[in-house]
Amino acid sequence: MIRRPIQEWISQDPLLSICCTTYNHEAYLRQALDGILMQKVSFPCEILIGEDSSSDGSRALLQEYEQSHPGVFTVFYRERNLGMVDNGLALGRRTRGKYLAWLETDDFWTHEDKLQRQVDFLEAHPDVLAVAHRVQVVNEDGTPSSWVYPACTEPEYTLKHVRRDILPCQTAALLRRNEFRDPPFDVSLILDSRTVPVDRRIYFAFAANGRIHCLPEVMSAYRFNPVLGTSYSATTNDDDLHYIPYHEEFLEYARKCRFREEALYSAEFLYFFRVLCARLDRCDGITPESVRRARSRLVHPLRCTLAGYLAYLHRRCWPRLRRRLSLAADHSAVLGVLKKVYRRLRRR
Repeated sequence: MIRRPIQEWISQDPLLSICCTTYNHEAYLRQALDGILMQKVSFPCEILIGEDSSSDGSRALLQEYEQSHPGVFTVFYRERNLGMVDNGLALGRRTRGKYLAWLETDDFWTHEDKLQRQVDFLEAHPDVLAVAHRVQVVNEDGTPSSWVYPACTEPEYTLKHVRRDILPCQTAALLRRNEFRDPPFDVSLILDSRTVPVDRRIYFAFAANGRIHCLPEVMSAYRFNPVLGTSYSATTNDDDLHYIPYHEEFLEYARKCRFREEALYSAEFLYFFRVLCARLDRCDGITPESVRRARSRLVHPLRCTLAGYLAYLHRRCWPRLRRRLSLAADHSAVLGVLKKVYRRLRRR
């Protein structure tokens, strides 16, 4: 079929559903919508937007786009703020497509072939559940950031990457089989959890039940704003105590996965590693008894214990040691300069 601008492919019987959640994104919304409209595709689509009762000019801007592109966007204007999770779930349950692409509207797509390439791959590989690609991290003003998103750089994302705290991609870069319509596996973790961050539970569930392919191209931008943003990274206290409850949910879910044995070990490792880190870093309320209780819940206690201590040394101790060595080297260099200046002054 012929590739044409996406607005010419809007259909009541879509192959792809595009979901956009927005809240107080007036400053970024135009760039996100234009990134959708730049897409060239050869299949029917629908574009659903959940406007979560913003207090800025987001609603007026969406109405402007509805008028200038009639019939292209289906916008749900919330009368009250539902919150990021419930707004997304309400939107997802209205989707009709075989495939699902998600875009939080402070991010944006940058390549006109993004959707076409991902859908083509899934159509050609029925055993693959999702396709990811790399992203450019940008600052609040859209300029490139020096921060690199911790995404998979290999052709396939697996539970091995989950255990190493590597993600397949950022949310806007993933196109997947629609878990809201004829789900290909148990999706209870994705649809029912209120503890686990949405992207983390999607990645774990998909990796525990099938293949995720990773394209090497950069086709979207992730706006990283940990101070003023509304993303998970901006609104969550990223410490070990926060992670323990949602890794407990992974433990329950892993028993129902296609890759049950590896999924169970992965969930156990993630859970025990966080308990161990909280104990070794002297977090309040985590005692030696807490570690013993956590170990008693594991099917693989010895394997998780060894892996947990090794991961702690690699991920926590080594970076701290490198920082101290770097500071010591800087301190030594400064002392060396001061000594040289002092000697020259004495000669005078």
